[in-house]
Amino acid sequence: MLQTLPTLYLVISLIVFCLWFVLFLLDTTTPKTHLLSWLVLLIAPLFWPIVLPLSCVELIRKLSRYQQLSTNKRRELASLYIAYKHRKSDEARVR
Repeated sequence: MLQTLPTLYLVISLIVFCLWFVLFLLDTTTPKTHLLSWLVLLIAPLFWPIVLPLSCVELIRKLSRYQQLSTNKRRELASLYIAYKHRKSDEARVR
């Protein structure tokens, strides 16, 4: 068990590095000769046990915030629709 943990860590680090390397090469906003970008690309995958869970938490928070905003927006639209219908029925009764 203790021997598989470092292997798992290195395999996941390699996967993260490969993914970020491809994204780095596809990025047109960063020059490929920028030394700091290469250093971050080489060092950052080593910290995936910290970064990956934090990223997941951030994505979950954004998703829940989006869903709550969607729910509030639907309620707001429903109340506007109901008010519109009431106003139309009141106008029809007046005529």
